[in-house]
Amino acid sequence: MIYDELGALLSTRQDRFTWLPLMNVDSGRMMADSDGFVKTRIGARIDVRSIKAFIVHLLFLGLINLRSVKTTVRLIRRIECKLIEYSLPSQHVMAAVAKKLEGVGSITQSFVSSEYILIVIITAPCTLQVHSRSNLRKSTTHNPKISNHKGIKPEKMHIVHGLKTPNTYPVFRYLLYTVPLQFLAYDIIFMKIAIQTKHIVLQNL
Repeated sequence: MIYDELGALLSTRQDRFTWLPLMNVDSGRMMADSDGFVKTRIGARIDVRSIKAFIVHLLFLGLINLRSVKTTVRLIRRIECKLIEYSLPSQHVMAAVAKKLEGVGSITQSFVSSEYILIVIITAPCTLQVHSRSNLRKSTTHNPKISNHKGIKPEKMHIVHGLKTPNTYPVFRYLLYTVPLQFLAYDIIFMKIAIQTKHIVLQNL
């Protein structure tokens, strides 16, 4: 994620890059110097930096669908090589760091010596109930997919609320399916903060 977006825009102008920034305000230098812009509806109450990074990741997933896998892998490898070239310190510095890590533990020792992948597993804070586990197994055996409007209509009485997304190009499909969920997560966070703040105020009274 580039933290100085305006600086990146100005520095790439000479290379004739096309810029289409995501904005949460109605005016600004980014809008004036770009080829166009996309206005978000979330407003100025939330810093959109994380949202912009999130949307860029989703757009890249969409581009993978539009490009051949071979071309995408080649592009990623080229980017990785450049990142390694600019980010890795010199060999003697890396050797010194590895030497200091030797006494940390068996995981560190194996990781420093010859292994290239450190696996991190995140589990839920509670154990799944038996009926939940069986439902999960039963559902996954049928290769479930998100239903369309026609498939959801018969189950309407069992659905509290649904979010209908329009048909669009494959490159934008990830945005329409995923970004609303992130906005919902933000709204839940704000509701929690409001409830906690109200509770604290009532306690102080």
